[in-house]
Amino acid sequence: MAGGVLAAGAVPGAYAAGSAAAAPQLTAARPIPGLNALNAGGTARVTSVSCGTAGNCAAVGSFTDASGNLLPFVADEKNGTWGNARELALETRATNVKAELLSVSCASAADCSAVGYSGADGLPVAITVSETSGTWGPVQVIPGINGQESEAGSVSCPAAGTCAADGFVVTGGAVEPFTVAQANGTWGTAAVVPGVAALNVGKNAGATNISCAAPGSCAAAGLYSDVNDDLPSWVASTAGNGSWNPALPEPGTSGGGLREIGAPPQITVSCGAPGNCAAAGWTDTNATRTRTSFVLNEVNSAWGAPRDVPGLAALTGTGGFSRITAVSCKSAGNCTVTGQFSTSLRGTRAFAVSEVNGTWGNALEIPGIAALGGGTDAASASAVSCATAGNCAAGGVYDDSTPAEHVFVAVQAGGAWGNAQQLTGTGTRPTLSSASCATPGNCAFGGFGTDASGHLQGFVADLSAGAGAGAPGQIQTTTSVALSAATVTFGREQAGQIAVTVSAASGGAPRGVVTVTANKATVCLIVLGSGTGSCRLTPKGLRPGTYALTARFFGGLGFAGSASAPATLTVTR
Repeated sequence: MAGGVLAAGAVPGAYAAGSAAAAPQLTAARPIPGLNALNAGGTARVTSVSCGTAGNCAAVGSFTDASGNLLPFVADEKNGTWGNARELALETRATNVKAELLSVSCASAADCSAVGYSGADGLPVAITVSETSGTWGPVQVIPGINGQESEAGSVSCPAAGTCAADGFVVTGGAVEPFTVAQANGTWGTAAVVPGVAALNVGKNAGATNISCAAPGSCAAAGLYSDVNDDLPSWVASTAGNGSWNPALPEPGTSGGGLREIGAPPQITVSCGAPGNCAAAGWTDTNATRTRTSFVLNEVNSAWGAPRDVPGLAALTGTGGFSRITAVSCKSAGNCTVTGQFSTSLRGTRAFAVSEVNGTWGNALEIPGIAALGGGTDAASASAVSCATAGNCAAGGVYDDSTPAEHVFVAVQAGGAWGNAQQLTGTGTRPTLSSASCATPGNCAFGGFGTDASGHLQGFVADLSAGAGAGAPGQIQTTTSVALSAATVTFGREQAGQIAVTVSAASGGAPRGVVTVTANKATVCLIVLGSGTGSCRLTPKGLRPGTYALTARFFGGLGFAGSASAPATLTVTR
């Protein structure tokens, strides 16, 4: 068999056969309209993007004006078109302003909230700003901060006007994590996460992110400083009434030797359903000075113990390390984690690992990056977003053989990862800071890179599952599907073989993932080998009847996606 079958009849299809949807197409990165004009000081960043529906997203970040003030902005995408960046008016507009929006979350096409910090000739304080029915309101200091040094770093909105945020605040001589809730468009009073103060002997704790599966049902995660001045992790969840349970220290995540490594540890959390979340992170130990990655699950409101990421040890070997950067869950027990690993203390590669129905699979290297980078050993995934279980998009950076840095994007469909594609137009030394997918194949990405003038500029890019000929410069492809038998018997469908061929006028044989759908169900996914692949149906996977089988190539590595004409299959008794 040329090509490998990844799954058959196990995961709902992302793209319905017979619909107008084509394989997702990645646009080139582009500056947010109007942001370059605001960015007279030459330092702009897109820090976060969020999509309420396909093609309707928000981006936030910061820019510097001609006087060197760091100022926040917001921008909206409506029906696939990005509007102008808008500078936000601050309560105090003095000199030496440092203000930035760090996170945004959209519950619908025109209802979002963003958080960050603002300071003018003094200490920064945590701020928030909300969009209601397409109109952004004023920036406000989060209630309860009371002028104390603080920062809000993450926000999650499960419904319009109903959000939760977290961050840190300096209070009582210690740095402590806080959470704050928004209900009916009004923010409540920030409060320190219960239980952390007792753990935080070193008086240096914070929250890294927050995730809400439904109003009042959230989880948060962060770090604290213990008696050894190490930085272990904590997690916390809300109770049934929306109040926060005491934070739980995670055993086995003590972070000795972190300052010698030169980077802080990390933990991140995502909730797929109320009381069902996943946390993932990395740490190291004094004994080995080796970073290790872990995952842990909350099941029916009870957190389990952290465990090593399956398969990472096989990737890193005895002398390597790993580091988790992001996690995304869209239903209970179905999550995806991304990060980087190394087989030595020098080069790095990007990996992904998915949980399916409560069971974590093995970590795998995101395919196609080595070919993009000319075989270099320098890549890391920094963002992931899942629209539904098994249908995600991830991105990060890699070095080519020059070495010059580039951004890559990879798409997961039906649980299978396609080859990474280069995101062009990002400038030099780029960073991909955020990804958000509203529906399978419809995502937005945000980040920043250096332009030809040496200025740091923010960019956005879109992945679209809509019909089209592909991004400019992509090689067009043709996909065909052939059946060894047009009629198969129910219970013995595996006797028939489905063969697919993807051809291109130039550029060699396309590589990547092909989905085969029967009406509205995915029946198999195929990894192409030399432009061809095949699979067999799962016995009793289709009821007796007549089906239109369509093969869809997702594109990648410079090739545009394409779909076959339908082939008719009959299943008889």
